[in-house]
Amino acid sequence: MSDSTASWDSTLSLLTRAKAGDSQALDDLAARYLPLLTRWARGRLPPGARDLVSPGAGLVLVASGPGGGKTTTLAALIDDLTTRHPLRVVTIEDPVEIILKDRRSVVVQREVGLDVPSIAAGLRAAGRQDVDVLLVSDIGDRESGELALGAAETGRLVLAGVVAASPAAAVSRLIGLWETDGRPAVRTRFAAALRGVLCQRLVAAKGGKGRVAEAELVAGGAAAEAPGTA
Repeated sequence: MSDSTASWDSTLSLLTRAKAGDSQALDDLAARYLPLLTRWARGRLPPGARDLVSPGAGLVLVASGPGGGKTTTLAALIDDLTTRHPLRVVTIEDPVEIILKDRRSVVVQREVGLDVPSIAAGLRAAGRQDVDVLLVSDIGDRESGELALGAAETGRLVLAGVVAASPAAAVSRLIGLWETDGRPAVRTRFAAALRGVLCQRLVAAKGGKGRVAEAELVAGGAAAEAPGTA
């Protein structure tokens, strides 16, 4: 068995135990991956990304195609934020893929199917709590979209993943969750709440070894008014 195969098998074992509630497995996973994640967050986030993520009301979208790295970027942004600020953070993920440490904050990770029945149910529950930051792994229905947008409008920082190939497509995908006659009003709400959209895709690294993230960042509500949005 190769070293890489053994490492992967060990990781799968830890993740299985962690999902079963084994606190030692959670600690082992965090110890294995968080130092790498922190270095990545501080050194390789796209220029301007950290500026979007600070305490206070607002919505930040992280978009990519399937397997494009948005989960890692969302986790990196949260890890960087909780290193800099004392906050109460709730993540709602389907599934939880990266275990986050509290740092200076308190981070609670909730997985769809284990802790909450759906993204919307998790958002609704978090809305009744004293939470500063919400992370949503993906918004795929109108109810989740309304709850996430409402949270951003009422004082919370919301980071949300979207499957999309461009910033305009990310906003269009969300606005498209509403009925046609309601979209103009929703677009106005998004323009007011949106801090920016970070869209990325993974491309081959120079020399052909591995892949790196190629990112496009559109800051501010202009992303909601960009050509091509619904």
